[in-house]
Amino acid sequence: MWLQQMNKRSGFTLMELMVVISIIGFFAVIVMGQLNSARVKARDSLRVQAEHQIVNALEQYYDNNKQYPPFHVWTNATSCGSGSDGNNWCTLETALSPYISKVRDPLGTQANFTYFYDTDSGDNYQTFGFMVRFEDSGNFAKALDDGGFDEYSSDSNPGQYYEFGQQPKYCQSKYTGPNRTWWSSNPNNNNNTNTVCRNGN
Repeated sequence: MWLQQMNKRSGFTLMELMVVISIIGFFAVIVMGQLNSARVKARDSLRVQAEHQIVNALEQYYDNNKQYPPFHVWTNATSCGSGSDGNNWCTLETALSPYISKVRDPLGTQANFTYFYDTDSGDNYQTFGFMVRFEDSGNFAKALDDGGFDEYSSDSNPGQYYEFGQQPKYCQSKYTGPNRTWWSSNPNNNNNTNTVCRNGN
């Protein structure tokens, strides 16, 4: 009799199994969310590292050529990105190839988290601006406190671009309002290839 009772109670009921599965699913969602957040943070860290590497290569180029690479280029969903005057991101990579290997975003070729580089004839290519778009919202405050002007009116999420170079800080200190930008009112528009800042040199 006792053995029969034990055998009857040795398995889980359907309700108990559903509760266990629900608990496992709940914790799986939490763990997956944390893993995804960690991946986003890691990708932004790689972007900053890449930015530092490119900036170092730009300085080496300047030491050898007495000017920065004379381009206005950015990455996008195409393999060589885009630019002005017949140039594109691959043109910049070629110019910097003696100093650095190709640097691409951790997510590969895409148009969301992109790199932007600009130098201008207005100061004989003696200064440059460079920025990369952050993915992690936890880095937006860092981007807004980088010393440059980071308010792109046509962008749905301002505060995502982390800026390097002399141009961002120079334009921020010299002009007011939207004229403080060293790129343009929208990073995907090409209307600032001759002057250091949107409003002039």
